[in-house]
Amino acid sequence: MTTEIAANMSDSVSRLPITDVTFARILVATDFSEQANQALKFAISTSHLFGSKLTLVHASSLVLRGTDNEPISAEILEANLDADRKEMEQLVLNDPELGRLRPHIVVAYGDPKDLIKNIALDDKADLIIAGSHGASGLERLALGSVAESLLHQESRPVLIVGPKCKVAPDPFRSILCATDLRTTGLRGARYAASFAKHAHGKLTLLHVEESRPESDGEGNKPAHEQIFQDLRQLVPADVENHCTVQLRLEQGKVAETITNVAHSECTSLIVVGLQDRLFADHLPWSTLSYLVRESPCPILGVRNSLAPEL
Repeated sequence: MTTEIAANMSDSVSRLPITDVTFARILVATDFSEQANQALKFAISTSHLFGSKLTLVHASSLVLRGTDNEPISAEILEANLDADRKEMEQLVLNDPELGRLRPHIVVAYGDPKDLIKNIALDDKADLIIAGSHGASGLERLALGSVAESLLHQESRPVLIVGPKCKVAPDPFRSILCATDLRTTGLRGARYAASFAKHAHGKLTLLHVEESRPESDGEGNKPAHEQIFQDLRQLVPADVENHCTVQLRLEQGKVAETITNVAHSECTSLIVVGLQDRLFADHLPWSTLSYLVRESPCPILGVRNSLAPEL
């Protein structure tokens, strides 16, 4: 793997217009797992940073028949919902920071993906946050992944906390934005820059080229200079007044290289675009699935096209 880093911006390069991204309403999905609890920590930090309102959503498991194959009574179904509501309320009571945010709580029966999507639509949520167990191979093909399904299907940004994530106390200190510079980059860079700007953190824009031994050498300098120029154009003109900006060009396998850079930069959040074919792949060995499983920090997936007005 080769590394090329450009630390300084050139004022002669056209920049992304000054735009700001904020999150007024955040939906957090929980199944009370450790990953969901980590996702909730990130949601609390994001709410503090942007002054967001939180909605906590839990999809209760619907069991229609008992062990004797008799239909479950309405009373038992309601008691099951009540138990899940109490667990949600206890979740809030156990965290003073969360309690002060006074989140809206939704507990209902239904398919988790459908419930999350419907509540996000009703609440006009700007961001969905969820945990992922990061199942791989045959296990993932059999069970699927609610979190990754949301990444593939939602037009609004979705943030996933995978199995190897531990949300840092300052989760916006180092933002890594990975782009292919063809079909992704513009909108993801705006979100990444906004996080870094609000938190006065570090912003790294990364482009990964698949390894090609014949491409190594002096002959690639003009192409690499163009890549750095394209990366510079994704940095809003005012961001450097508020945070540190770095550009990186790497060669290697895309998913592994992004993960390695995240480790080397002590990254606290990775932002990726979701229109590139690599990030849109539903197979368990896709770039996106790899990042969810292996990343040391949360993944924010951003559609390159804007979400429809709701």
